[in-house]
Amino acid sequence: TISFADKITYETHSEKETQVLGKKLVSKYKNLLTYTSVVFCLVGEMGAGKTQFCKGIAEGLGIQKTVVSPTFTLSINYPFEAEGKTSEFIHIDTWRMFDEHEFIDVGFPNMIHKRDVIAVEWADRVTAALRRFEDEAKLVWVKFEYGKTENDRIVTISDEVL
Repeated sequence: TISFADKITYETHSEKETQVLGKKLVSKYKNLLTYTSVVFCLVGEMGAGKTQFCKGIAEGLGIQKTVVSPTFTLSINYPFEAEGKTSEFIHIDTWRMFDEHEFIDVGFPNMIHKRDVIAVEWADRVTAALRRFEDEAKLVWVKFEYGKTENDRIVTISDEVL
C-alpha cells in the first residue's frame, strides 16, 4: 500500500496538468482494488480543479466516456476493467446535499463494498460520514487551492483529513 507520512503538495499550471496528476495518482492506488475501494475525498472551492482531477482519474482507469460534474445528478457511474473484473468509477458531488444522511442515502456504503474507485467532490461537507468508513476503504484526501495565477493550483494529498 501507499501511505504518506504527512502530506505531499503539487503545483499544477493548467487543467491538463491537474488531469495528469489525477491519472498518476489513481495508477498508484489501482492495485488496491483487489481487496478494497479507493475513495478520493476532494476538497476545494468552486472551479479549483476537482472535476479536472476526476477527468484524469477516468483517463487513468481507461474510461473513454467524457467525465462531467454530477452536481445535478449527485452521482455518475463509469464502468472500467481492472484486476480481472468490471469495476466502476463513481463520481459523487455533495454540493447540493443538505446533510450527511443524504450522502449515505445515495448508497455510499454499498459502493465501497464493491471495490470500486470513488471520487467525492466537496468531501468536507460529509467528512464525518466518510471517516466512518476508514476501515472499509482507502481514503485519500485531496485539497485544491488557487495558486499565484488564474491557472495555477496547489494540490495537497494526504491519508488524513485536510
